[in-house]
Amino acid sequence: MSASLLPFLILVLGLGLVLVLDLIKTSAENSYRVALGTVSVALILEVFALRGGRNEVWAPIERVLEFDLLSKGFSTLALFLAFLALGISWQSFDEEQTRPGEYYALMLTATLGAVLVAHSEELLTFFLAFEMLSIPLYILAGFRRYHRKSAEAGLKYFLSGALSSAVFLFGASWIFGASASTHYKDILAGYEQGHQQPIIFGLLLIIGAFAFKISAAPFHMWAPDTYEGSPIPVAAFLSSVPKVAMFAAFIRILIAASDQLSGELMLLLSALSILSIVLGNLVALTQSELTRLAAYSGVAQIGYILIGLSSFVLMEGAGRHVRAHEALGSLLFYLLVYTVTNMAFWVILLTVAKHRGSTQLDAFNGLSQSSPYLAFALMIAAFSLAGVPPLAGFVGKLFLFRSGLQAQPLMAFFGVLGSVISLYYYFNILRRCYFLKPADYDEPIELTPATNGLLFLLLLLTFTGGLVPYISESCFYLAERMYIH
Repeated sequence: MSASLLPFLILVLGLGLVLVLDLIKTSAENSYRVALGTVSVALILEVFALRGGRNEVWAPIERVLEFDLLSKGFSTLALFLAFLALGISWQSFDEEQTRPGEYYALMLTATLGAVLVAHSEELLTFFLAFEMLSIPLYILAGFRRYHRKSAEAGLKYFLSGALSSAVFLFGASWIFGASASTHYKDILAGYEQGHQQPIIFGLLLIIGAFAFKISAAPFHMWAPDTYEGSPIPVAAFLSSVPKVAMFAAFIRILIAASDQLSGELMLLLSALSILSIVLGNLVALTQSELTRLAAYSGVAQIGYILIGLSSFVLMEGAGRHVRAHEALGSLLFYLLVYTVTNMAFWVILLTVAKHRGSTQLDAFNGLSQSSPYLAFALMIAAFSLAGVPPLAGFVGKLFLFRSGLQAQPLMAFFGVLGSVISLYYYFNILRRCYFLKPADYDEPIELTPATNGLLFLLLLLTFTGGLVPYISESCFYLAERMYIH
C-alpha cells in the first residue's frame, strides 16, 4: 500500500477514536485533543509527501485518486486550515461542547472529505468526496439547534447544497453520456466525435455546482445566513477548507477542458469573477453584522481568485505555458494568503463574541482600549484583505491583477475597483476600534495563550508573505511543477 494513503488512514483512525471516546462518555477535552492531534499528524505526513513529489499509487486506486503536487499542495493547505478551525473550537459556545464527540467527529469527517476532493481524479469519486465534505457541514451549520438562526442556517445550507449536488450529478451524466468516461482527463473525449453540445452543457452545470461551493456570485446566497447562524469555528471552516478543496478539483477539470474550450471557459469565469467582485464588495458596504460582512467579503475575494483562474485557462488553452504557470502561481499564492488572513479574522471575531456576546459592529467600539493586541491583529488582517502594502494581500493582488492584464484587462480594472471599495468597510471597522469609545463594554479582553499564539502565527504569515519572497516563489515553483504537458 502506498505511503501517500497514510494521511487518509490517520484521519479515519482519529475519527473512530473520537467516536469511541464519545461512546464511553469521556471529557470533551479528550475528544478535542484527539481531533486536533489527528489533523496535526495528517498534516505533517502530507507535508512530507509534498516534499517527496509524486508517488507511486496503489494499483486499486490509481484511476480514482491522484497523488501529484497539485493534489498534495491543496490538501496540505486544507489540512492546515482544518487544524486552525479545530484549534479555535475549544473557545466556542457552550452548546457545541455538550456533544463533543459528535462535533469533533463531524469536523474530522468533513476534513477527510476535503482531502479526498483535493485528490480526486474522476467525477464519481469527486461526488462521493464532495458529499462526505458537505453532509457533516450541513449538520454543523445547524449545530446550535436551540438557536433559531442556527437551525435556519443548517436548513438553508442543506437545501442549497442538495440542489448543487443534483446539478453536479446532472452535468456529470451529460459528460459521461458524451465521453463514455468519468475521468477528468477524458472529459473532452467525445468532443471531436460531434458531441460538443452535451459536453458544453455538462461543463456549464458542473461549473455552476463549483461556483456554489466556493460562494461565487450569483451562487452565493447561502453564505451570509449560513455564516451568521453557524458556530464561529464552523463558519471559519466553511469559509476556507471547502473552497481550497474545490479549487483543486476545479483546476484539474479545467486543465482537461482548456484544450478545446479555453476561450468559452475564460469568458464564463471572467463573468463570475467580475460579478463576484462587484456584488460582494457593494453588499458588504451595507452590513452591520461582521459574520455577514465576512461572507460578502469572501464572495469578493473569490472574485479576485477567479481572475487568476480565468487567466490560467486562457493561457493554457493558447499553449502559453509559462504565462499559465504564472497565473496558476498567483492563484495559489493569493488563495494561501486569503485563507490564512481570513482565518485570523475569524479568530478575532470568535474572541470578541466570547467576551462581548456579539459580532455586531458596535461590539468592536473601543476595542483598542480593551485589547490593543486584538485591535492591532484586526488592523493587519483588514489591511491585508483590502490589499494595503506591504502586506501579503497586496502582493497577492498584484500578482493576480498582472495575470488579469495579460488575459483580459477588464478583470484587472474591476479587481482594482473592488479593492478600493473594500477599503471603506474595512476602515469602518478600524475606525470603531480606534476612534470610538465602548458604550457597554468596559472590561479588558484577556486572551488565552493559545489564542495569542495562533494570532501571532497567522499575523506572521501575513507579514512575511508580503515581505519575504520565499513564500510567493514557492507557490510559483509549485505551479510550475504541478502538472506535465
